[in-house]
Amino acid sequence: MNKQIIPVNNGLQEQMNEGLFRRIGDTLQSIRERAYLLSQAREGSGDESIEDWLRAERELFQVPESELSETESTYNLRISVRGFEPEQLQVAAEPCAITVHGTAASDVKVLGSYTQRESKALFRRVELPSSIDPVRIKATLEDGVLSIVMPKTLLAHKPIAQMQKVAEQGEARAA
Repeated sequence: MNKQIIPVNNGLQEQMNEGLFRRIGDTLQSIRERAYLLSQAREGSGDESIEDWLRAERELFQVPESELSETESTYNLRISVRGFEPEQLQVAAEPCAITVHGTAASDVKVLGSYTQRESKALFRRVELPSSIDPVRIKATLEDGVLSIVMPKTLLAHKPIAQMQKVAEQGEARAA
């Protein structure tokens, strides 16, 4: 299969943003509401709230297998999106997160000539430990795997010890 480029919504396309980010907000609200109901069903002991959130995600959406790796200058995310075409996927980039949303509908033949319409929704949001440059993100789809390369911002390239040293030098000059 050929590698196909998936457009990344990086917050600059105003009209596209409004619809996509509204859908993401609605999705997060659905997960939040379901997680709350799960919490109430087990009488709300607070130490399982993350598990409630993850269970709500799994109940409401296909949560695909994914792998996040890191190099000195990029984060690389690979997500299994088998059954989705490029036009059915949306990638939204924020300074510290990436969101993949997809919807697909297909006809399934059941019992001879009877056809049933089947739909599926995919949702995956990954919070990143440091900031990325949303404008330079590249997403490609090949053999059912969505690969997203997210360049880090310049500050994210520097090791923490080096950033602390620079901060200390600035404080020494200010004193």
